[in-house]
Amino acid sequence: MKYLKKAFMPALRHKPCNQRPFVEMIRASNIARRLHTFTWRSYRDSFSSLSSEGGGRENESNHVYVSDNFTDHKGMQLCFLGTSSSIPTLRRNTSCLALRLEKQIYLFDCGEGAQKQLYKAHFRFGSVGNIFITHMHGDHIFGLPGLLSGLGITTNSAEAKNIYGPEGLRIWIRETLKACHGGIHSKYAVHEFKMGKRPKSRQGAKQDDRHDDELTGQDLYACPNGLWHLYEDKHHIVKAGMVEHSIPCWGFLLEEKPRPGKFNVEQARKLGVKPGPDFAFLQKGHSVISKFGQKINPSDVLGHSRRGRKIVILGDTNNPRSLLEAAKGADVLVHECTMLEEDAGEAECRGHSTASMAGKFAKAIGARCLVLTHFGSKFEGNPSHIQASVQAARLAFGRENVIAAKDFMGVTVCQTDEPS
Repeated sequence: MKYLKKAFMPALRHKPCNQRPFVEMIRASNIARRLHTFTWRSYRDSFSSLSSEGGGRENESNHVYVSDNFTDHKGMQLCFLGTSSSIPTLRRNTSCLALRLEKQIYLFDCGEGAQKQLYKAHFRFGSVGNIFITHMHGDHIFGLPGLLSGLGITTNSAEAKNIYGPEGLRIWIRETLKACHGGIHSKYAVHEFKMGKRPKSRQGAKQDDRHDDELTGQDLYACPNGLWHLYEDKHHIVKAGMVEHSIPCWGFLLEEKPRPGKFNVEQARKLGVKPGPDFAFLQKGHSVISKFGQKINPSDVLGHSRRGRKIVILGDTNNPRSLLEAAKGADVLVHECTMLEEDAGEAECRGHSTASMAGKFAKAIGARCLVLTHFGSKFEGNPSHIQASVQAARLAFGRENVIAAKDFMGVTVCQTDEPS
């Protein structure tokens, strides 16, 4: 602003009575700044009107929104590091999605250049935790050996990296690292999805076959419900299910466990519960004895249990119907959109989807928000194709909550107080 004033000062000195052009310019600048802020907020909020049933507009909330600020994650944020299919483009890298949780990052797929994308996003390499691979096509795995080598060089963590993926991933990583004499100082283990029934006796990788930094991985088999139970901690559960593609491919479901209800402090005091450790015991689900000698149960002072968040991330697919039941009620569905609507026939043959196919599945599972990604080469440099696909997805979805992902875009998912 001081440079604008300096530029206008000679004119103002010669014509002190004619300051209106300068004043109008300053006023216009302020209006433009406010308009930009309003426009961005409107863009962000346009994706945050969510309802509990597919196609409806009732029960709207603001717990999912778009952001380019990766520190604004509210405990769960999808960070898109690669949104192109097949090969990287000038604007999009190949498939890589980071799910940012409270203390670590889960990676879903690791296409070429994923390591560079992590650097650009200013993520700490030490925060990378579990890695999940949907299928063995190169645009989803070619960045993995480099990323593992980079993690070994830049981090001092003694915690092993756990990688979950299809059969064949273990030997591919092992032989690639051996061929280039790569080292993973923090160690790693590959847990493979196996088909068929679990054998009575399980044999892991032979000690002589493993890479020097490789730990023995598990062979994972589907549960009776058709899902692979991959990982669980005190907050989250990660499962996988097969989807239809040209090769074996999986989609992933991350579910947050239900949270206790809100603690009613006034009610607890009325019942004679002493503030401090007894409050904490009740919040953790344990009963306590009040100062009146009565037993106080958690249900006496806690509201209804609150549901956890659910994220569904699909690999390449033209039909994810096997996850129809498991994916229901997802807060966010990440679905590929490789092909244009006019190429729907080709999409079916190649095992890919159009935007309307993604919208139909989002409606079928009652998703709250649909994010399109994995855009094919025909989308490059054609914003109109993106806009048309978003509109097609909205029409099939029956809702407005459709987002076209781009590299370095974040989708934040906040917690709600809805009953579990």
